[in-house]
Amino acid sequence: MVLGVVSFVLALMAVCVVLTNWHTVVFSMLARSRGKECNRSSIPLVSLVFCAIAFQASSWEYKKLLWFIPLLDIANWMLVLLPFALIRDAIKKFMHKSDGSGRG
Repeated sequence: MVLGVVSFVLALMAVCVVLTNWHTVVFSMLARSRGKECNRSSIPLVSLVFCAIAFQASSWEYKKLLWFIPLLDIANWMLVLLPFALIRDAIKKFMHKSDGSGRG
């Protein structure tokens, strides 16, 4: 019984982290579109840790559904896509230097 409550609380905390990360990304994009500079950051992997602990503590027969919470977290997806973005920027920077347009 106690582990079930702990599991529920941890899952709820993971949902709060996911909502906070989405809030951060959406409002950063809105502020940027209005020309305001805002430095908000999301927190990746925290929802994954909360769900992993909740999964271990849960005795619920559908506890595999807990893994959908970190999948909905935009911060985790941004962390997964970070290497691709860095490679894309490096290629753009290399192509910009190689065509000679960056020289004054």
